[in-house]
Formats: sequence, C-alpha cells, structure tokens
Amino acid sequence: MTGSLTIPATTPGASIHTMTDLLRSLIHQTRLWRAALFVSMAVILWLATAKLDHPIEVSSWDKINHLVAFIEVTLLTRLGWPQMKALHVAVAMLGFGVLIEIVQFPLPYRETSLLDVFADSLGIAAGLILWRFTGARLSTTS
Repeated sequence: MTGSLTIPATTPGASIHTMTDLLRSLIHQTRLWRAALFVSMAVILWLATAKLDHPIEVSSWDKINHLVAFIEVTLLTRLGWPQMKALHVAVAMLGFGVLIEIVQFPLPYRETSLLDVFADSLGIAAGLILWRFTGARLSTTS
C-alpha cells in the first residue's frame, strides 16, 4: 500500500493526534521503507567487510553494533512489507546476518563470530517486539 504522503495541517496548538496522523501517513510509504532497507543493508555489508582505518561504531562493544543494526533492518523490513509474517522476516534477517559472517570469513582483517550472529538474532527479536507494540498498531489503525 503506497499512498501519497499527506502532512496534516499544523497550528500553534497542534495536538498529539496530529503527530499520530503524520506517523500513520508515513508508515504506509512502503516504497520509501524498502529503499531505505536496501540502502541500509548495503551500508551494513560495506561496513562489515571494508578495511577501515577508523571504524564507525555505535558502541565500543561490537555486539551492540550488531544489535542496533539488526533492530534497524528488522524494523525497515516490517515497514516495507507490513503483511509479511514475523517468522519470514526473522529468517530473512538472520540469513543476512549469516551472509555477513560468510563474506567476512576469508577477509584477513575481519573476524567471523557466532556471537555476532547471536547479537544479530537479539536485534531481530527486539525489532519484531518493537514492531508488535508500536508499528503494527500505527499501520492497522486509521
């Protein structure tokens, strides 16, 4: 469902209701979310395989970086394909995490780790839980 983005009129006394309307309008922009997902996955794959002089990190602990990245791609997947079953999202995202580790395996400056896949799995679970309690509500209410 890809309708046009309509931004509600705002006034100085705009309510939370207006913000909810804006979020509901944005949440249905599946083409936007799909594009954002593919760009995000490309950036994540590049960051996971590039030899960087100065690593870009969310946290100094690598597993937090995996957790955050997979929360993001899971939420973007849910936004891009809101009708997709959670199990299918989880399998697809876990496949992406395993792919990263496989690509890293032959790289001498990278390290393959099952703990990274575990952190990815936690991020996927967290993303699905966040979607269940926030995104799914916004996408189904009018």
